[in-house]
Amino acid sequence: APLSDKRGVTLTAEGDGFLTGSDALIYRMIFNLTENAIKYNRPDGSVQVCITQEPEKLLILVSDTGRGIPEEYQQSIFQPFFRVDKSRSRTFGGAEIAALHGGSVRVAESSDSGTTIAAELPRSGNHAAAPKNETL
Repeated sequence: APLSDKRGVTLTAEGDGFLTGSDALIYRMIFNLTENAIKYNRPDGSVQVCITQEPEKLLILVSDTGRGIPEEYQQSIFQPFFRVDKSRSRTFGGAEIAALHGGSVRVAESSDSGTTIAAELPRSGNHAAAPKNETL
């Protein structure tokens, strides 16, 4: 919230869910996705985080009103240390954390009016992260 306030971006969240996984890592994944949506947004834009519980998975959508991600970079942004804007040096992080939990992160939609990143995490199962039940 402090970054969104500083940049004049409206931040909203809705929904919740339950899964087995590392609460610290999942928090970091959602934080990273949200932080990127705020950083690459337009002034006075908005970011919405929506969590939907499905029978076998948790779906997390982070949508922004930013400038979009060019199609040729939509797969590359999930590689560690890759930046469309080379002045940014921090890793994206979300894809690696999702993979540790047996899930995935992808660009669901992107255009010049915004981007939606979708993270899908299984509700339970075998994964490398330390299991812990958490409500999101």
